[in-house]
Amino acid sequence: MNKPEFKVSEENKQRLQENYGVDLDKLDDATRNSLLGMYDPSKSSPVAKICEYLGYFFFLISIFALFRLHWITLIISALIGLLFTVARFLIQHYSITKKLKALSNIGPLLSKARNTALTEGYASPALFQRKLKIPYSIAAHLVELLEGEGLIGPPDGAKPRPILSKKILLAKSILKEAEDEYPRPAFDLIHEEINSRLFKFSKQFDEAAKDTKIEQIVYATIGEIAGDLAESGRFHIYRGVFDPSTGIGEDLLKIYDDSADKLVQMGAIDKDFAKRQKSTLRNRIKQVG
Repeated sequence: MNKPEFKVSEENKQRLQENYGVDLDKLDDATRNSLLGMYDPSKSSPVAKICEYLGYFFFLISIFALFRLHWITLIISALIGLLFTVARFLIQHYSITKKLKALSNIGPLLSKARNTALTEGYASPALFQRKLKIPYSIAAHLVELLEGEGLIGPPDGAKPRPILSKKILLAKSILKEAEDEYPRPAFDLIHEEINSRLFKFSKQFDEAAKDTKIEQIVYATIGEIAGDLAESGRFHIYRGVFDPSTGIGEDLLKIYDDSADKLVQMGAIDKDFAKRQKSTLRNRIKQVG
C-alpha cells in the first residue's frame, strides 16, 4: 500500500528550502512528505486551522464594513483578522522548527529504533515511545523510515509490524550465539555497530544472502567491525599498545582472529589468506597511537 504524497506547490518547496535551509533532495521520502505536509491545509494543526478560519471570518466582516462605511468596524475587524493570520503563520513556523530540531537527531534515533525492532522482532510507535522515551510523532516517523528501508512491512491496522526478512531473523539468531561466545564488553561495541552495517537495508541483505551463506556474512561482518575498532586507536595507551586496564583492545583482536578462523572452517577463505589478514591488522595497529 503506497503512501499518498502531499500536493505541495513549488513555491512552498522553495520557501521551505530558503527559510529553513532544508535540502529536500537529500531527505528520504517519509521525512520530505512529513515536512511538506505542514503546508497542506488539510494537515494543519487544529489551532492553526482555527486561526486561519477566524482570520478569514474577520476579513469578511471588514469587507462588509467597507461597503456599509463602518470605518471603526472595518479597522478593528481587519486588525483582528491580521492578528489571527500572523498567529497561524507563527504556529506553522513553530511546528516546522520543532520538527526540524527533532529530525536533526533522527540518525542516532533511527539506529536505536532499528536495534530495538531487531531485538523485539517487531516495530510500532508505542514500542519506540516506551523504549526510546520519545514523542509519538517521532516514533511514528521512525516506523515509516524502517518501512522505507524494507525492514518492516506496511501498516495493518493498529497491529505491530513484524520484521519481514526470515534471513535477517536467522542472522540474528547466529549473532545471538556469537554474543554468548565472545567476551564482553568488547562484543557489546561490535553489536552496537553490526545492526547498522548488516541490517540497515534488508533488501540488500537478502540479495547478498542469495550468493553467500548467512553464517559467513555474520562472522565476516563481526571480524570487519572488530578489526576496525581495534585499529581505531580508541583502546590504545600509546602507539600500537592496547590499554591493559580494560582489556577491550586485546579482546577485539581475539574476536577478529576467531572470526577469521571460523570463516576458514566454513570454507569461505583459506588458511594462508586468514594468516595474512591477521598479520596485516597487527602491523596497522602498530602504527596507530
